[in-house]
Amino acid sequence: MGSYPKWFPSKDQLRQVFWKLAIAILPAPIVFKLWYKNRKKHQRINIKTATDRELISFSGGTIAIYWANVPGVGSGPGASLYVLDEEVMRLDCFGGHKGHMHINPEQGHLMYRHGAYMTARIYFPEGSQEEHVERAAFEIRNNAFVALQMNALPIIQNHYLDKKELAQSTEKMHQAMMYLIKEKTK
Repeated sequence: MGSYPKWFPSKDQLRQVFWKLAIAILPAPIVFKLWYKNRKKHQRINIKTATDRELISFSGGTIAIYWANVPGVGSGPGASLYVLDEEVMRLDCFGGHKGHMHINPEQGHLMYRHGAYMTARIYFPEGSQEEHVERAAFEIRNNAFVALQMNALPIIQNHYLDKKELAQSTEKMHQAMMYLIKEKTK
């Protein structure tokens, strides 16, 4: 009888099994703490679908602004609010019925990728890209604190954001996103 080579799982396959087991047996706060410490950190603005990037930093975090072109989803100005390198809000101002936001999207991605659930898109009312930018500014000003509380990591939940600095940074974000619309839709 012939001998067959032994099959060994790849690192990616082992990682997939590890996270499925962790999600199945560990409490969510522990899973997210493990994930947060071991993940490759990347900002949304560093992916291929994001161009015309700008960062607005303030003492509590960073707002990343970019032009998003997501195949099959939409195109328009986008923004992400980061706290301690964790994306807590992502806002996609695509216009029409496609504009939406995500709360703690990276955590949703972890769960979705390993067979559980995904952070839902919360759709904006139908409108223009400009109207979606208005809505995005409203959401960051008024719901950033809720997004922090919804995060699974206590370090994020307990992070301090100054309301005045957040409002000032949100206004800069608003202006930058409106400028992108003007430049990209000439």
